Formats: sequence, structure tokens, C-alpha cells
Amino acid sequence: MINEYSSLRDDNDLIIKGRTMLYIRDEDVGRDGSIDLYSSGTGMTTECAGRMFIVDDWLIDQLDKVRLYYGRLVVKDGEELIPPVKSELDLEEEELQRRLADIQRRRAEKENEPPAEVEELPEHDEIINDDLRQSTDDS
Repeated sequence: MINEYSSLRDDNDLIIKGRTMLYIRDEDVGRDGSIDLYSSGTGMTTECAGRMFIVDDWLIDQLDKVRLYYGRLVVKDGEELIPPVKSELDLEEEELQRRLADIQRRRAEKENEPPAEVEELPEHDEIINDDLRQSTDDS
């Protein structure tokens, strides 16, 4: 299955690890939808007609198994995409990144909350006068 994403960046405007942009010029697509030439990376500009996709970066090495069909990337008949196997450390790192993103999101939400109401304290002079009154009343 080919994952196409809507964004290369996360909510904090950081590039999401494992994603890349794939740009295919219209003139570089064969009649059967095969992709003859392409550009990929996390930062590029385009100057001619074509299609831009945000995909998993491991797909780039397997583009010979993919074709363009009605504007979508599809796996060619008889081909199979092989996603990389993630190690335990990769999975643990992804979980930590998700947790960190959640903490950052909650912190940002909390910072946008209005401040809690604080009880106003009496002015310094009022405190001294009250203390003086109490000491003379006690005498």
C-alpha cells in the first residue's frame, strides 16, 4: 500500500522523520503510467507541470514497482512493495516522540489558557496601619 500524506511537517512545523516529497513532471510519465524520472527530498521547488506527493521515504527506492494511474500512485500488477522492518529501538523512539509531541501540545494549550484569578493583597501601607491599630488596641 502506498501512503500519501497531506503534510511533510508536524504540528510544531518540524519535518516528520520517514517522509519525503516526490515530484514527477508530467513529461516524465510513460504512456503506461511508469515513472521515468522524478525528484525527491524534503525541500524543493518546481518550475513545470507535474505532480507532488508526500510519501514514506522508503518508497523512493522502490519506484520501479509503482506507476501513476489517474493522478494516484499505485503498485504495478504483479509487484509488491516491501516496507522496512522497524527494530524495537525504532518503535521505542517513535513512542517517545509521540509522547513528547503530546506533552508539547498540552503545554501550549495550558499557556493559552487565561490566568487564574488571584486574590488581591492589601497595599503595604494598609498592612502596617492594621498592625499598628492592633498593637494599640491590645495595650
